[in-house]
This record gives sequence, structure tokens and C-alpha cells, in this order.
Amino acid sequence: MWVGLFLLLFVCCWEKFLFSLSVICIELVTPLGVHVGFGGADDVEVVKRIVQKVEELGFDGVFVSEGLGDQPLDPFGLLSLASTFTERIALGVVDYSLTLRHPIVTAKSVSSLQRLSDGRVVLGVDFSQSESKGSPTYSGVMGALESECLELVKKAWREETLHYQGKFFKVEGMKVSSQLPENMNPHVWVEGRTPLAVLAAVHHASGLVPKNISPEEAESLTAHVKNTLKQESRRTAFVFGVRLPLILAASEHRAQVLAAYYSKKLGESLESFKSYSLVGDAAKITERLTSYFESGVNYALLSTTHLENLEAQLEALAALSRDVVPSL
Repeated sequence: MWVGLFLLLFVCCWEKFLFSLSVICIELVTPLGVHVGFGGADDVEVVKRIVQKVEELGFDGVFVSEGLGDQPLDPFGLLSLASTFTERIALGVVDYSLTLRHPIVTAKSVSSLQRLSDGRVVLGVDFSQSESKGSPTYSGVMGALESECLELVKKAWREETLHYQGKFFKVEGMKVSSQLPENMNPHVWVEGRTPLAVLAAVHHASGLVPKNISPEEAESLTAHVKNTLKQESRRTAFVFGVRLPLILAASEHRAQVLAAYYSKKLGESLESFKSYSLVGDAAKITERLTSYFESGVNYALLSTTHLENLEAQLEALAALSRDVVPSL
């Protein structure tokens, strides 16, 4: 009897130890990804240099925009290439418009990259078409279409032969060959902040990652998402992320000068641009990032795409890894 009790106690303590160890390991992973631009380059060596540097600097993932008019390479082709030069980092697409392609085409492209990269894909789907564009009727229709596209994409990852009847799509017994093992489903992040985006994220995705929001807006949004998750009785892991422009300079003055330049280039006021950007020296960036994490955010995706050349992006990422990450 005493031996049995001792063994039971040992097992319980051991399980708690393993759980605490897993928590420690999770906390040691830097919750920072980087959103980079390739400046229209279609050179293999340029892609190789950027993605290998991102992995070398210890970031969690490298993300590229769909950028239909901005870059010659399709994002899935670019990331397939990136997967051959990296081993660890996540490979993500952001600003991906589900409504521009049939969901089965999207499912096939993503599942192919997921297999080639050994399960490192993150698909960031853009729900901004349902945000403040046109009439409420237009926004409602676009939101419903985006949600149905996402639902059908995920169904194509689960089932070899598709049967689907929705408001916008009907598929009867179509073999799509985009089925993935259950433990290999890609991460899907919804980009948006409307109630429609939140519901889509809770029902069909593994995260909500809006772009260009302040710490105060992030705090309000994460509270709303957590409440929605609770109402829907969802208990699986969920990413509360933000995507933010990064302007990291050696001095605060230099950072402010750069912020004024880029805000003007984007057609925004400096005050508006700074409200959602990371602007400053290393100490200021650390303080600003900390305020986002304290608001409930558990992942930050930092963008250097506004920087005008490859060297400027690499310098910013090196400084971020060297001077900011150790202090977080």
C-alpha cells in the first residue's frame, strides 16, 4: 500500500516537473517574427542571404507579403526556396487575400509548402476587405465570403475527397489531394480587428494578428478575443499577435527623423504613424515592445519592408537581435 502511494506521488510530481519544464522551454523561445521585403529581387542569393540571417539571429519566423504588384515572386514559391536554406524558422505569408483564388487552389499551395518545409507554414489571411470599405452590406458579404473561403481551405486539408455546400461554394465529391496529417495542419492567423475577423479567428484559425495598432488598442482587442474564446469554450493555444513597423536607430533623434520621413512617404501624419510603430533607440524599442506584451500580446511580428534597401533591413534586424531581444 505504502509503495503504491509512493509511486503515485512520484508520478504526480514527475508530471508537474515535466509540465513546468515545458513552460520554461516555451518562455525561452523569442516571440518575435520578422516581416521582410525583397525589394523586387528575384535572385536566389538574395533570398538565401535574408532568410539565413533571420534564422541565424534567432528570430521565430520570416514572413513575406503576398504583394501581387510589388514583387516578381509568388510568396509560396519564394518560401519554398527559403525552406531549402533554413531548418528551424517558421515560413509565413501575410496579407494573403482568400477571395482572389478558389479555396481549393489556396489549400493545395499551402499544403505543398507545408510538406516541403516539414511543417513550418503560417498562413496570414487578410480580412481587411470586410473592414470599413463600402457599405455595411458590402462589408458583411465580404466577411462572410472570407470566412467561407477559410472554412473550405481547412476542410481540404482534412479530407481527401471534398463534399461542401456553402453560400458561395459548392463542391461535390472532388478529389483534391491536399489532405495533411492531423499533426501537420498549418497555422492560420487572421489579420483584422472587426467582430467578423475575431469570430473567424476563433472558429477557424490559431491566432489573430492585426497590423498597425497601438498598445491600448491591442489591450482592448485581446480582452475581447479572450472573452470570445471563453464563450466559445475554446481551450487550445491561441496567438494574440501584432504586426508593427520597426524603425530602430542608434539615437532617438535619428529614429525620429526617419519616422518623419517614412510617415510622409506613406501619406500619414507623424503622430498617427508613431501611434502604432516601434520608433526609437534600443531602449525605447524595448520599452515599447514590453508595453505590447503587457497588454496581452504574445507574439510580435516586426516589419522592415518600409526600409529602402536590403542592407538597411539586415542592419535593423541585427541591431534588434543584439540590443533589444536580450532585454525582453
